[in-house]
Amino acid sequence: MLPTFVVNNLYEERAILFSRLEQHKDALRTYVYDMNDTQLAEDYCKKFYDPQNDKRSDVYLYLLNVYLRPDKNMQQQLQPALQLLSKHFDKINPAEAFELLPTEITINEMLRYFECVLRNMAEKKKKWASSGSVAQI
Repeated sequence: MLPTFVVNNLYEERAILFSRLEQHKDALRTYVYDMNDTQLAEDYCKKFYDPQNDKRSDVYLYLLNVYLRPDKNMQQQLQPALQLLSKHFDKINPAEAFELLPTEITINEMLRYFECVLRNMAEKKKKWASSGSVAQI
């Protein structure tokens, strides 16, 4: 059934089929490159993200991968990737994100992302420290 949708350019229907098959990268690739709709791709991630489910916990990382590692004849989507990192930094493993980033990206371009990650880490550390001191009392 899926090949029929490919030939007839029924992209949204194709993305829905990919999602039902849990082929998230293919669904996201369809939204980003075939439909040229990054908002739909992000909405897809919001819908499917589940940190407790192995198949769904990396859906934001999959979108980052789609942006930064496009198929042949497709252009890398650096600005949407940086926006995704800044907006959903807490749902993407930083080490895996860094592996996907192009080597020519500057620290200045990554500044907002770094601020978000460091702020989040500091908040977690404060919570951990305060819960540890309460347990000692």
